[in-house]
Amino acid sequence: MSLLLLVSMIALAYQPGLRPWLSTHAASRLPPYRTGVDANANQPGSASIADEKHESIRYLRRTASGFATEAEIRIDSGPQGTTITSVTGRSDAGLTVKSSYDAKGVLTEARVSTQRGGDRQEATVSAGDGKARVMRHDGTAQEFDCPAAVIVTSAPDWTDSVLAVRRYDRRKGGKQEFAGLWVHPVQPPQRLTFSLTRQGDDVVKHAGQDARLTRLLLVLRGGSRYVVWADDEGRMVRLAPEKAADQGIVLAGWEDAAAEFRIP
Repeated sequence: MSLLLLVSMIALAYQPGLRPWLSTHAASRLPPYRTGVDANANQPGSASIADEKHESIRYLRRTASGFATEAEIRIDSGPQGTTITSVTGRSDAGLTVKSSYDAKGVLTEARVSTQRGGDRQEATVSAGDGKARVMRHDGTAQEFDCPAAVIVTSAPDWTDSVLAVRRYDRRKGGKQEFAGLWVHPVQPPQRLTFSLTRQGDDVVKHAGQDARLTRLLLVLRGGSRYVVWADDEGRMVRLAPEKAADQGIVLAGWEDAAAEFRIP
């Protein structure tokens, strides 16, 4: 190709009307995007996609015909912090709790909303400097002293149970307490303290194998007492009222073992 022809082609390609075509044509030859690879790895201050983690957990309740979804909890974490979204659905209503924590595990904000038909109500939480300000749907505001890693929950909601079990230090054992903030769009907020006390270990049959789980006593709002079982990864596998082992919720995938849990 002659030098004159090459120069002419370059000049033609950079005419204003042809640049969009050039960009599109070049993009069509780029390798496909791959999940888990950071496209901005060379950009200063950019966070790697590989550093982000997304976890979805689903809990079931027993029904007359088997099991139905009681709650779904999604945990999205990355270099900037963690967001926890819990959705509890019933036939007539739904409740969503969404709380955000910074990279140090400090609560920054939260939202609790209810949906009944076309009626949606919401309460918000703004947090900082050891304080949490809760504003209900009607604009009523209330401020609390709150530890950094306070667990935001509501009713019906199982965020408190799931996070307390995750945070329980099994090496330390014994009774451990966790700060909670109960929030609802129309009901007054409450600063609470939840507790977990290790009771022992149980073995249940799951997926054809013996599974050893830690059994703990969980005390929630109003002194409500539950027995929970957790696996080695800190996941809550089963929760039942202390006096009703056949009730409560079970982690999706563990339905085959639901009837094996016994409260001493």
